[in-house]
Amino acid sequence: MRTWILLIAVSMGMIACNSETPSNEVVSLPVPPNNVVAAPASLQGVFNPTGGVVRGVDFTMDRSALKATETGEEVESNDTSVMYSFDLNDYEFVDVIYSYSGDNLNQIELDIYAADANAASTYYMDMVNYFNAKYLNRESLWDGAANGVLFTSFVQKVEDPENPGVIVFYERMSEASAAVYGE
Repeated sequence: MRTWILLIAVSMGMIACNSETPSNEVVSLPVPPNNVVAAPASLQGVFNPTGGVVRGVDFTMDRSALKATETGEEVESNDTSVMYSFDLNDYEFVDVIYSYSGDNLNQIELDIYAADANAASTYYMDMVNYFNAKYLNRESLWDGAANGVLFTSFVQKVEDPENPGVIVFYERMSEASAAVYGE
């Protein structure tokens, strides 16, 4: 019995040694899209001015270019981030937080404060449908590119009955993640 077990173990080891080992070669994928798609009518105010990743802003911008482009009211600023706010209508508003790592813009967060849970659900579905048409979908995340910089984004509905809304998050891809796309 021991001989058979030993023989099977040795055979398995030989098979494993003879099989091809996967290479460490990086497979290059096509750059994810930034398709020209009209923003949802319900969220036109969020995306104007158009272009870039959102609101005319992209990940190549420094603080002065951001300030020249962003049309919202600057609410708060520190060494690592700046927050703007603007109204969608009389009952709803959006906070936009731009975060920096050194001089590089690396995150954009949109906090959409909806009037009620129904409006939040509508905004959420509008964003998901928009992202599905605009970017490369990969299970609750979307990959895109603007001005040669790759990013990942996600959308989350806030289910709080007192403060319903939607969070939209864009993050610049790390160089290692971007390498998968051949960038």
